[in-house]
Amino acid sequence: MHRQGDVARALVLLTDATRQAPELARSWLAIAAIKAQAGHNGEALDALLSLAHRAPQGMPLAAGRMAELARATGREAQVLAVLQSADAQVPSLDVTEALAQLSRDETEARQRYLAHLAREHSLVIAG
Repeated sequence: MHRQGDVARALVLLTDATRQAPELARSWLAIAAIKAQAGHNGEALDALLSLAHRAPQGMPLAAGRMAELARATGREAQVLAVLQSADAQVPSLDVTEALAQLSRDETEARQRYLAHLAREHSLVIAG
């Protein structure tokens, strides 16, 4: 029972933090983690979608988990659109990897990596 109280209090504090500083990604990430751990995948994904809207610089940190939650909730199309928008604005290998996770097949996933490499010349992806 004590643990549930700690989690509830943490959510209150984190929610307050997102109201005061919505542009800071870490609070959104923490809310998503707590919600997912409690089995509330839809709410966890909603927190990450809020991050995408209010703290887009945090998308590389959220992208992989966002793709996982999209699959778990059946919201792949919604998340795919958000990730594609993030990728167009500020390309990131993490976002590219999340897009690859949501790809229909290996060919599409490979094309995403090649497109990223053409834009960003990453040694990590070239290796």
